Amino acid sequence: MSLADPLVLKDAAAADVTFPIQSVISAKSPGDPTGTIRIDAASTPTEPRMLTIKQQVTGKGSARVRRALVSYTQELLSTSGIPSKLVINLSIAYPLSGLFTQTHVNNGLAVVGDLVGGAVTVDTTKVANLLQGQS
Repeated sequence: MSLADPLVLKDAAAADVTFPIQSVISAKSPGDPTGTIRIDAASTPTEPRMLTIKQQVTGKGSARVRRALVSYTQELLSTSGIPSKLVINLSIAYPLSGLFTQTHVNNGLAVVGDLVGGAVTVDTTKVANLLQGQS
């Protein structure tokens, strides 16, 4: 399963940023992560903005955990042509034991969002998609 393609997200100025899927990450073995690599349609090949979403379930029985990694990267070239990369990661380790609910995740995301940007509205549909293993 996959999130919308293209995935349209808002930047800090509330402008739409469109991230179509560039490639799919396929598991080579049952425990490997799966996911998608998306590239901002407005970015350039030499200075790409990318969104990578990886999903993996680890552990056994009641100790199983869904791990979701959302990674935003942006590359820029200096005036002398030297590349530099910005990386922002969000990692969720969601126990599948049934003890935690999506509400716990929504609240955690809201708290972290408030720390870095002020009060945020959590898109519960997108969170549910991530918790289902979509990328």
